[in-house]
Amino acid sequence: MAKPKCIYCFQFDEVRPDHLSAYGYERRQRYIDELAKDGVVFDMAIAPGSYTGAVTPAVWTGCYGSKSGVRDPYMYVTAPLLQEILQKAGWKTQGCMSQSVAGSGIGMDNGFDTFVEPTDPGAPDTWGDGVEHWEDLGVHVDERFHAKPVGKDYREDNKKFIQANKAGNFYLYNQLYETHTGSEKFMVESGRCPEGVMAEDAYYDAKIKWGDENVIGGVIEELKAAGLYDDALIIIISDHGTTLREHNWPMGDYIYEPLDVGDLANTHSSLYDVDVHVPLIIKYPGMPAAAKGKTIPGQVRTIDIPATVLDILGVPKDQWPEMDGESLVPSINDLKGHGHRTYMETVWAAYGMGARQALRENSFKYIRYTSRMYEEFFDLQKDPGEQNNLIDAMKMHAPRWLQEMREEVNAHYRAEPRGIERREMPEEEKKAIAKRLAALGYTTE
Repeated sequence: MAKPKCIYCFQFDEVRPDHLSAYGYERRQRYIDELAKDGVVFDMAIAPGSYTGAVTPAVWTGCYGSKSGVRDPYMYVTAPLLQEILQKAGWKTQGCMSQSVAGSGIGMDNGFDTFVEPTDPGAPDTWGDGVEHWEDLGVHVDERFHAKPVGKDYREDNKKFIQANKAGNFYLYNQLYETHTGSEKFMVESGRCPEGVMAEDAYYDAKIKWGDENVIGGVIEELKAAGLYDDALIIIISDHGTTLREHNWPMGDYIYEPLDVGDLANTHSSLYDVDVHVPLIIKYPGMPAAAKGKTIPGQVRTIDIPATVLDILGVPKDQWPEMDGESLVPSINDLKGHGHRTYMETVWAAYGMGARQALRENSFKYIRYTSRMYEEFFDLQKDPGEQNNLIDAMKMHAPRWLQEMREEVNAHYRAEPRGIERREMPEEEKKAIAKRLAALGYTTE
């Protein structure tokens, strides 16, 4: 079976699957659609939380927060990252981020030969703001409709890295902050955008379209020019979603107080599906022909990505570092998600809400607000919008099942992170992985 010669992983910030045409949305994205046609779309991929700084290390270590080492903004990655594993096996590696929330400050630069990020979090650069797409989306554009530029423009870094390493094996990681919806508040308060639903969604969609055409598209065209597209493993995800007016409730039993921007109130501070249900698209050489262009319905986890990459590369499982995630290759082969119960947490006390934990299975969601001693339970089949809290019924009719979920949440929540010291992969583990990859032909020599 053909093996990837290169890997490209792209992570949106705060992009929901229901705003991508690969998931049925009316406004289209050219290159993401192409990848969906050449690969598989996971319909129900769930993130391990809703905060970039904790979710990103969890995804790329394949570990929940207690094992990755990062549960809030002030901790450091302690588990091996995917790029570290590949780098130690001889791959050239480059990471590019347009913001620094999940950057070098928490150790996400470990394992990258080159790491590109803003010197100051949120520092303006020459990054595009998506405004050129607003007219396409039916919104009149004038001088008021210019967003505040945020982030680091790394498109040229992508191009140079691919050109320099196209003869060997390389791993390229991109994170794009510009799709984060926080700037709508800035736009309203500064008078650059009127309040209104259409303006918000058009802005959000234009940013996604801009990222698709200019960042993802730029890499894909470069891979095609180098004759590497068919040999590339490409993964498109988002760290988390965002609430777009669905849960705009007052502080108290629910999640947050409304922002004073009318219908533009949104954030990503909950563990509802709007915040943790994310896109996941995977394309790679050797994928079964029957899987291409298909959508896999069952629930999976974004922490499954590192194990999936190693499996696609042919590294035996007994040579993988310790992970909570598992390979999605069997799910791709049988076109079903593994359906494992997914744990989520937001330990960081964002927006004054305190720590929250949740468990999601295909048909239900349990959420606990630790600091408030408040619980929620939702039947996701009957109530996909998570509006009808059934916790009282659970207490009465299924107390043992509820207790089981409480105990599982507690086990995750009480697990102590490994600490802030770097965990070095054992030398024998490094050698075993490098040997296996070399036997499969993966070398930069």
